[in-house]
Amino acid sequence: MTTNTTGWTVKQWVQYHHDATPDESFKTLLNLVKSLKIAPEEPAWISVASESNLQHQWRIIQSKADKQQLKLYGVPVAVKDNIDALGFETTAACPSFAYTPEQDATVVALLREQGAIIVGKTNLDQFATGLVGTRSPYGITKNSFNDKYVSGGSSAGSAVVVANGTVPLSLGTDTAGSGRVPAALNNLIGLKPTKGAFSTAGVVPACKSLDCPSVFALNLSDAQLAFNIMAKPDFDNCEYSRALPSNPVRAYPAKLKVAVPTSFEGLWYGDEENPKIYANAVETLKKGGAEIVPVDFTPLLDLAKCLYEGTWVAERWAATREFLATNPPEKELDPTVAGIIRGGAKHDAATAYEYEYKREAILKQVQKSFEGIDVYLVPTCPLNPTIEQVQAQPVLVNSRQGTWTNFVNLADLSALAIPGGFRKDGLPNGVTLLGKAFEDYALLDLANRFFKTMYPEGGRKVGAVKGLLAGITDELHSTLPVPDLTTSVKLAVVGAHLKGLPLHWQLEKVQAGFLEATTTSADYRLYALPQVGPVAKPGLRRVTSGGAKIEIEVYAVPKERFGDFISMVPEPLGIGSVETASGEWIKSFICEEIGYTQKGTKDITELGGWRAHLAQVNSLKASKKKPFNTVLVANRGEIAVRIIKTLKKLGIKSVAVYSDPDKYAEHVLMADVSVALNGTSAAETYINTEKIIKACKDTKAEAVIPGYGFLSENADFSDRLIKEGIVFVGPSGEAIRSLGLKHSARAIAEKAGVPLVPGSGLVSSAAEAKKIAAKLEYPVMVKSTAGGGGIGLQKTR
Repeated sequence: MTTNTTGWTVKQWVQYHHDATPDESFKTLLNLVKSLKIAPEEPAWISVASESNLQHQWRIIQSKADKQQLKLYGVPVAVKDNIDALGFETTAACPSFAYTPEQDATVVALLREQGAIIVGKTNLDQFATGLVGTRSPYGITKNSFNDKYVSGGSSAGSAVVVANGTVPLSLGTDTAGSGRVPAALNNLIGLKPTKGAFSTAGVVPACKSLDCPSVFALNLSDAQLAFNIMAKPDFDNCEYSRALPSNPVRAYPAKLKVAVPTSFEGLWYGDEENPKIYANAVETLKKGGAEIVPVDFTPLLDLAKCLYEGTWVAERWAATREFLATNPPEKELDPTVAGIIRGGAKHDAATAYEYEYKREAILKQVQKSFEGIDVYLVPTCPLNPTIEQVQAQPVLVNSRQGTWTNFVNLADLSALAIPGGFRKDGLPNGVTLLGKAFEDYALLDLANRFFKTMYPEGGRKVGAVKGLLAGITDELHSTLPVPDLTTSVKLAVVGAHLKGLPLHWQLEKVQAGFLEATTTSADYRLYALPQVGPVAKPGLRRVTSGGAKIEIEVYAVPKERFGDFISMVPEPLGIGSVETASGEWIKSFICEEIGYTQKGTKDITELGGWRAHLAQVNSLKASKKKPFNTVLVANRGEIAVRIIKTLKKLGIKSVAVYSDPDKYAEHVLMADVSVALNGTSAAETYINTEKIIKACKDTKAEAVIPGYGFLSENADFSDRLIKEGIVFVGPSGEAIRSLGLKHSARAIAEKAGVPLVPGSGLVSSAAEAKKIAAKLEYPVMVKSTAGGGGIGLQKTR
């Protein structure tokens, strides 16, 4: 049976390879590659890996002793065809420009080092010049939602193959918005890093001083992981390479200030739907605690015009003039692209300096206008153009799409394009979060907060894969970025600063990075201090005898922020040193003698930690015990995910069941225990009573939650569970049978005195129905006594 990998995340791919044999894994990758069609049949792909190429890549990974630890073990990745990948031609969407690289681009090499498999090269606006995806001799890459619309460019193919769920990650490039506009038009995450954070070695230049490789992903977790892998300095090979700070900003403050434009007059170009998406994004940030600050964006919009009106277009000429001097066939050159590039030849050095002076002057205005601002929120692109509209006005439409993207690299900003929802016509669009240089991780964190506010149940639609929701995949890796311990202070926390507890925000405020959860050495006692104020706190004391190991979490606090943290520590607590279970001495909270000797202090050492104490306190507060210890969820998909989340909150062990195709589904990965039902159809699995009962017995589940659909209205199943001594979290079999027919349900409700809308009991003929309808007065609804909701209802006259 062929494994369906559509829409798989990085985590699902890695987990699959861990569970499968190498031969099974290779077969799955080979089936994926064989399913791919290249231009002109499928314009998103210019080339795909041959079987021998794929086998060579797989053997290299298998030869690594640490392959199981690779972050991208066997994960298929697509690469924009202006980025070198060994084993593939690089065309930049121009056949006569094609060459065979002798090595990987640095960003590709970094991905491969972590186990990525390059499955193919994707189409683009020729020489990465465009924001539409229509400027390629390999064909127009169509929108993943509607083939009459553009996909956006220039990284058109890279966006579409992720949106369709073919690969979880792809590389684009972004000089003027090419990694953001396609993300907006295809419902993706588009990460444009800080300029220089990703090396451009091995990338065909567009504007070399501004170019940025970029990432397309279905979710924030995968985008964050890709950024962490690729953001490495490459000073020997890339003139514009920059190293990230040793401890980059991880998150913005809870009450951050977000700049929005004071006016959009004339900047939506007649579109009426995208302004609604942007307005909703503003309200979402406001609801999440942000302060919205209207600011005049005119200086930045003026800067955007410099990109193509100024001398930066000369960089495009510098990158391709030797090739153009060979007089390549005109039929292989996109006329719009060729016109733009050749226009760069007219600029002289003096003009270049004049524009650089202009840029610096504008940035001084920007610095003044945006003082105190944490983040800028802008539309990603104002329009969702059709292919026909672009072909009619190729330069004008393209220019409008760059309204909010062209200035970003000129202003040295980091950017994250995120989905903002859907229009009435079913097409997606989005917004872009802009931060200062090297605030890439903080933008990802803010996007996570944004999605939690907009989609509290995790119901964000992902890409163009039907039925696929983000769920927990937007949750970020808590250990990224890895702190630089040479510029940090290791700090152990023992109480209210633990993750998820009331004072953890103080660690976030000073950009502390989580290192590990461990314990102290066995030489400590822990006390619950008398509560003063809204937050209860413990005191940690080192003793010479009678001690125990106490639960702690260890963080790395940047040295320049350590003083800020200490200033927030109240008496009788202080900062001293503690010995960890490994024997290492690090900074920690300690308690003055007055703290653990004062009246009302309670020794809680035997509990082993503050969380256990809180659990005990909450247990005593609870009016009754948990209803069950273990519950089986007899459902799948988002229904099961929501139930499992609730069980986790209640501290109840969850059991998931799954069919063969759902082996790596989110509800299976989330559950405490997962049981295979061994089959593909619902009849073989989710509604197979005997298999569900056996799973209950094998896992000692005390109850079954059926969700809705499947077994939720199966009276015999409800009765059987009772017979087996298992609780059915739902109606009894008798209730299901009685209430399953509308006429009997109505009679029961009427007898119980439940208010009812006017209606009738069971009707035996059309003539009787007409009499009842006349008495009730029209309009009336006629429904079958059995069956579900409104499927098949028709209006009659």
